[in-house]
Amino acid sequence: MDYWRSVLASGEPGEIEGRLRRFDGVYRWFLFRATPTFDNDGRVVKWFGTNTDIEDRKRTECLLAGENLVLEMTAKGSSLESILEALCRVVEQTTNGCCCSVMLIDPSGSKIQQTVAPSLPSSYNDRFPGIPVDREGGPRTEAARHKTQVIVSDVASDTEWDTYGWRTAALTHGLKACWSTTILASNGLVLGTFAIYWREPRSPTEQDQKIIEQITHLAAVAIERKRNEAALTRAFDEIAKSEAELRTIIDAIPQLIIAIGADGTFLYANQEVLEYTGLAREEVRSESFREVFHPEDSERLRDERDAALSRGVPFEYERRVRRRDGQCRWLLIQYNPLRDERGQVIRWYATGTDIDDRKQAEERTRQENFALREQIDQVFMFEEIVGSSPALKTVLSSIVKVAPTDSDCGRNRYREGTDCARHT
Repeated sequence: MDYWRSVLASGEPGEIEGRLRRFDGVYRWFLFRATPTFDNDGRVVKWFGTNTDIEDRKRTECLLAGENLVLEMTAKGSSLESILEALCRVVEQTTNGCCCSVMLIDPSGSKIQQTVAPSLPSSYNDRFPGIPVDREGGPRTEAARHKTQVIVSDVASDTEWDTYGWRTAALTHGLKACWSTTILASNGLVLGTFAIYWREPRSPTEQDQKIIEQITHLAAVAIERKRNEAALTRAFDEIAKSEAELRTIIDAIPQLIIAIGADGTFLYANQEVLEYTGLAREEVRSESFREVFHPEDSERLRDERDAALSRGVPFEYERRVRRRDGQCRWLLIQYNPLRDERGQVIRWYATGTDIDDRKQAEERTRQENFALREQIDQVFMFEEIVGSSPALKTVLSSIVKVAPTDSDCGRNRYREGTDCARHT
């Protein structure tokens, strides 16, 4: 209210975002805008205002910010538990009234390893770790066993979950609905499940399903990467002096990995790199390997890479790499040094993570927000012009209600780096 008082006092146009309760009791984000009209003496005689529903845009922005946060935490080496906790909070902040949980299944797939649920009571969470997957009896382990989504819209009326006491435990803690979705690795292995709990009976909407899909994908990336890092660390600890065994293990890790000499020359790449680029193993040490990198990025990053290698500390950057199908995709490249007993860098290991989908999503969001802003400005302009005519205002109001809220603006604009044929 203080803001609007200041706008009224200044006589200048103003706008602010806030939540407005809809007829069904749901609060949605709106953009409130107001502009004055003046008489011949310059005195304010009337104010015109518009309220524009921006809930979908706010939700998209929140999810994108959460996604970037999680990817940043992953890149910086944050613990898996803190990353998964951040994921849960992103959903809880985006979708009011829910509690989220990630259940990790051990690599053997036989037991519940850990449960991360920042908003659920420990008295509920602590009952799960160590329990065999086939002996828990709840929707989360059911989803893990069958690699599918399990929706319990009304726990109180669904007696299917009485086995092993899950329904009783859920109702005791006030949990009235549970949506469980499997988190799968790139090779199909069950990493765990992501669950959204509600304190009233509820079924997922289409928008809820989109959020679930995005979050389970991010969770899979984080879990798989951490497990790959753990496997890689164990490999370095156990067979640091056995080159042949090291290459075998690195080949088995589902991550793009390149070994680089202390001077920056390419030594070898694991099987994942060969399959991604379509190159033969012997081509990695030839000029053919350099051709998979976008030439503009190579020129832009050359000095930065050389300087970082000379410093001998971990570093990262984003660049485009040509996939075997000819498409250039953005990858996050992260370098980590391997040192000898004296602390001297004897080798670098670079990992590549495909982030092209994220880059495209960021561009789409930027373009859609730009288009939405243009629509809002156009509506505001028309209302200002015809504001003194009630009849025209009624017609315009009807048009605005049926106007599309999406825009294909910019959908085809993101094409940078998708075709490398002209560069190589």
